[in-house]
Amino acid sequence: MENEPPSPTDHRRAALKVKEQEALDIIKKDICEWMTNVVGQTVELNNFWDALDTGIVVCQLAKQIQVRARNSKNIPMEEVLYNKKAEHGSFQARDNAANFINWCRKLGVPGTVMFESNGLVMHTDDRGVVLCLLEVGRHASKVDMIAPQLVQLEEEIDATEAAEDQQEEREGGDAEARATPSPTNIALPVKAQLSPRSPTATKTPQKATKTPQKATKTPQKATASLEKQVLDILQQCTCKDKITVCSSKNAKFALLISNKRYTLFARVLSDRIMVRVGGGWDTLDHFLLMHDPCRGKP
Repeated sequence: MENEPPSPTDHRRAALKVKEQEALDIIKKDICEWMTNVVGQTVELNNFWDALDTGIVVCQLAKQIQVRARNSKNIPMEEVLYNKKAEHGSFQARDNAANFINWCRKLGVPGTVMFESNGLVMHTDDRGVVLCLLEVGRHASKVDMIAPQLVQLEEEIDATEAAEDQQEEREGGDAEARATPSPTNIALPVKAQLSPRSPTATKTPQKATKTPQKATKTPQKATASLEKQVLDILQQCTCKDKITVCSSKNAKFALLISNKRYTLFARVLSDRIMVRVGGGWDTLDHFLLMHDPCRGKP
């Protein structure tokens, strides 16, 4: 009996697997560049596991963050012990990995992005290791340490959102002041106009005074070009109920896909369009393949 051709479901599943790995590799590359910068040992995509699986480098990363933190309450300062002579696949490597994992738990890394010792030592949890290190990078940024580019992009997005919220509150406050008769006609201070319902609007962006490292604010012209690219890709939808773009501004998109609403923040990393959805990152290709029914058809 001849082999039957792959079904549409099989074809889509295979395409999803490829796109998922592509997205993970982009994040991994960002982590590699960051760790190389912080630890001083070359970590690349092609030597990722060989560089990390003894647990030595990740423990050195923790120590470097502690040095920069200078007794910050945000960083656990207990000594991260590790065996400098641990070999690949050894018990000492597992012990090193366990010590790093314990430090990450004290740091506040969520269990949803944590890995087990074997995941690092035996190379069985690519995704868990990468996402855990990205979360460590977020914590490192809080002590003004250079962060992965994706974290820097998150800070840029959060600062932009906070500034827009403040602008909306100011405009709303000014409109209310104009509509309400006032004998003194004195405008309320900005702080008094901020809505208590918007926590991001009531505080100054955390990294507003931080000197940019590698990622810088996306220029307005580049943002406009990126918006056009994303919109062109979205318009390729061939579904009966096409993707609806409810709004788009500053590379922020409110979408309606198959009667579900999504908010995407688009940025470019490693020449690929990345989207921030919720608290995580994905490539636009993989996101659409997962949620747009017409994508990935043979």
